[in-house]
Amino acid sequence: MKRLLMIVTSIVTLMSLNVYSQEVSVKKSSKAPVIDGSVSEKEYTAFFDTKKGLKIYISYDDKNIYFGLIGDTKGWVSVGLGSPKMDGSVMFLGYTKDGKPYVEEVIGKKHSHSKVDKSKVVSFSVKEEKNQTHFEFSYPIKGGNITIDKINDVIWALSQADSTQIYHKARGNFRITLE
Repeated sequence: MKRLLMIVTSIVTLMSLNVYSQEVSVKKSSKAPVIDGSVSEKEYTAFFDTKKGLKIYISYDDKNIYFGLIGDTKGWVSVGLGSPKMDGSVMFLGYTKDGKPYVEEVIGKKHSHSKVDKSKVVSFSVKEEKNQTHFEFSYPIKGGNITIDKINDVIWALSQADSTQIYHKARGNFRITLE
């Protein structure tokens, strides 16, 4: 009986740990990416392929962190920082609606989210091309709704809809280390 209890306790403990699918090192860039919605791997110093329809490019300089996302969807794509899960993350959702680009900066609350009081996104661009959503944005390393640290938990998700109230079709997490 004690042995069974130890096994169950070990399994529960392992399940509660945050396991990252990958850790990504991000090198400092001497040149900021052009935030134009045309994500080019040459603009960024790091890359993460979710293998679930979302490619994420990352770079940073002294002032900002930069993300470029390419999602196999005509709906929204997103990344979030600050927690390995939605609860507590500051998330950035990019999408187009009626041909216009939108970005929402929201904070996760359990399995939902709400808009932050004031978005700190420096610049952004969103385009839909060939059944894909391309989303680029820059965010301050300091002075934002979350401070970017040397090591950061990142979550990601994408949806088939433009409404940010619609549930995601895929999601996951990883960790970045700024070199």
